[in-house]
Order: sequence, then C-alpha cells, then structure tokens
Amino acid sequence: ALQHDRGLRLGFETGPATVPIADLEPPGLAAHPFKEMMAALPDSKAGTPEPLAKVTPAEFWYVRFDDIRVLLRVLDEADAWLTPVAQIMEERAEVRDLSQRYQRQLGLRRTGLAKTLGHTVIERVAVMGSDPYLREGSDLTLVFALRNQTVFDTELARHMDEYRGEVPGIAETTITHGSHTITVLRDPKGVVRQHRAFVAAQQLALVSNSEQAIKAVLDAIDGKRRRLADDEDLAYMLARDPGEHDGFAFLGDHFIAEVVGPRQKVLAARRQEALAELLTPGFAALLYGWLEGKAPADVEALIAAGLLDRGELQHAEGTPISFVPGSAATSSWGSPASLVPLIDLPAPTLVSEAERFAYDTFSRDYQDYWRRFIDPIAIRIDVDESAGALASATVDIRVLPLIEGTDYGDIEEVVGTERIEVPAIDDGLQMVWAVGADSDLRREMDRSASVLTGKADIGL
Repeated sequence: ALQHDRGLRLGFETGPATVPIADLEPPGLAAHPFKEMMAALPDSKAGTPEPLAKVTPAEFWYVRFDDIRVLLRVLDEADAWLTPVAQIMEERAEVRDLSQRYQRQLGLRRTGLAKTLGHTVIERVAVMGSDPYLREGSDLTLVFALRNQTVFDTELARHMDEYRGEVPGIAETTITHGSHTITVLRDPKGVVRQHRAFVAAQQLALVSNSEQAIKAVLDAIDGKRRRLADDEDLAYMLARDPGEHDGFAFLGDHFIAEVVGPRQKVLAARRQEALAELLTPGFAALLYGWLEGKAPADVEALIAAGLLDRGELQHAEGTPISFVPGSAATSSWGSPASLVPLIDLPAPTLVSEAERFAYDTFSRDYQDYWRRFIDPIAIRIDVDESAGALASATVDIRVLPLIEGTDYGDIEEVVGTERIEVPAIDDGLQMVWAVGADSDLRREMDRSASVLTGKADIGL
C-alpha cells in the first residue's frame, strides 16, 4: 500500500520546474464506508480507545506501548533477529545501524533506559512519524505520558551529557511555537538533533529529531490540525477487534494517501538524486586510494587527478556539497548515512515536465492495482515476559476490508474461513498453512490424490 520502495522513474536531467505541483493528480481512491461497516459489526461499541492517538497528526503512522520496557524488549529482539535476517535477504545488503542512528539523533540511549524509566515514571509511550523512509532518513517523534517528570528530565539530561562527551559542538537553542517552547540540542553535523517540549496540562513529554514533526504534534495537541483519533478508519479498527494489548500500531488512510501523494513522491525522488550526488566525492576518494595507494590529501588532489570534477561539489539545483577526505560528504540534504527528513525539506511548489510525467505514471499504475480503496492497517502486539526474558510475542495484523484485484483475493480464496491453532514447539522452525475446504486448491489436490490412488475418499 505504501509503495515506499518504488520511486519516480527519472533521469538526472529533469529540466526546469515550471509545472505547479497542484496540477499533479494523486490516485483517485475513495474512502471506505466506515459508518456502515461499523453498524454491521456484531457489537458496534467503540472498542478500547487509543489515548495517544489524540495527540497524533492524522497523516502520521502510530505505534503505542503501555510499558516502555516492552517497547525496548521488542526493539532488542528486532536487533537480534529481524535486522540480520533482513540484511541476509536483501539483494544489496548494507549495514545501516538504524537503531544507533536514531538514538543519537534523539539524544536517547536504550541501555539502562528500561530500568530507570519503567512504569513508575512513564505511563505509556507512542512513536510516530510522517513517512516510511526510515533507512534514508525520517522524522521520529516519541510522546511520553509521564507519571514523574523530574526523574524523566534527569535521565534525559544524563543521556545528553554522555553524548556531549562523544559528539563535539552540541549547542542548545530554543524555538517558540504557539504557546510552547521547543528546546533544541544539536551539533553542526546533525548527528544529534534532539527537539524537546513539555505539555504540562496533559503531562506529555515530546522528543523528536525533527523541528517540523514536533510542531505538527504540538498542533495536534492544541487541536489546530486533524488528529488520528478523529479518523473513522481508526475507530472502525478498534471496534472490529476490541480489547487491550501491550502494543498497537496503525497506518491509516491519511498516512498512506500522503505517502503516495505528489509532495512526498517528488521530494523522495529529488532526495534520492541528492544522495547520489553526495556519494560521488566519496567514491572518487576511494578510487584515488586504489590507484595511488594512499588517501587524498584534500579535494584539490582529487580534482587534479581527474577523478572528481569541481562541478560535482554541488547539487543539480546549485547548493554546495562539503567534503573532506576521510569524512562523509554533507549538504543541506544531509549526509549519505542520514538524509534530512522529508517533512523538514521545503515543500515543492513547481515540478518539471519529467517529474509530472513520472508521477502521473506512478499514480495511474497505483490506481490500477488498488482499484478503489486504500486499506488501513492495524497491528496488535502482546508480549509474554518470564523472568525478564521475552518468552513469546503474539503479533496480529489486520488489513480491512480486503480489496479486489490484489493478492488479498488469492489468499482469501485459498484460506476461506479456516482457523488453525498453532501447536507450540520448544525449538526449530514451524510453518502452518491454512487451506479452506471450498478452495480451488483443496479441490485440485483432492482430485489429484483420487486419480493417483484410484480411491475417491483419498484427499486432504
């Protein structure tokens, strides 16, 4: 649904930007009839509410945990199992150190955090963001519902003191946004870019790596912009599967529509071009070392050797690229390891004819695939911790309602209404597959078994 790995098909020479971005048509997708769907539920109660959805912008993704210790345990397990598996399965494996990168940007450390900021200090925590491009560089905002602000502030100050000993040049400034004061702690290279605010009326502490993201959350708190709690898709999903869970994640219609809309798609494409330009000086330095057997003394050595053109020290739109051999190139787009979040980039007002054609192609193909609706996605997480260890975790994902013309229909046809209780195992790997009694696959397998054995009662 997000299509976040499918960028616009553009060459480097896109031409001048003369077309208003307002002329670009996003996929023409209708909203689900959630009120009618809600009325059709056996019990149309509202379900267990999501309190921190009231402070989340409607176009943000949302993850909530009632206990920060559970969130940290889930992150630990993801680092131990999911990240290595993902790297193995990728065609172009890269070590990105996402966890460490975002910890530094937020000015937080997971080590010891669970013990210090347990349920006696933090009532619940939500993580949210405006786009799915976590690898390239995205905004992350944490909202803490506090029970003890003093302990919380003391712990975060300790974390920042540790970063000051590791990252040179961290300076403190403040920003006024409405009635709120945002404290910014940032170094010149943006390795640390902590933005903090406290909303006393609701005992909420906000920590973000993005100025625009934290402003958007503050506006949602003040009721100045649409909030996730106001959306019918979230209300329906909560009513469809009522109950309390250790963790809950939600990707709503507004978030998905924003991701596939022209603003994010065009910005993401331009940022990928900027990334290629940021990588060029480093590749030139590597080639110099390969040919000369030593590192280049400076950029002028690369230019003199004919391995780097002086024009490659700026982006296509003219902004300069700063590069010192031995360090990563940086610019207003960020660095190759961490690009500036899309929400913090200036919103494009004009696009080129090439960008318009590329986006129109994407939009048309997207609409052909999804036909009519975008589906909201709800994820429920329940964790069983025994003696401090993660004994088991149950993850339930619901995408509703199923849409026509996609793989969902094939899954529904095969599985039908079958439900399977998965037996527990002590170790090893187990795969369980449900096959519906009335599915074509079931009938074909039964028919094949009967033909091979000559017995009509042989089958699944």
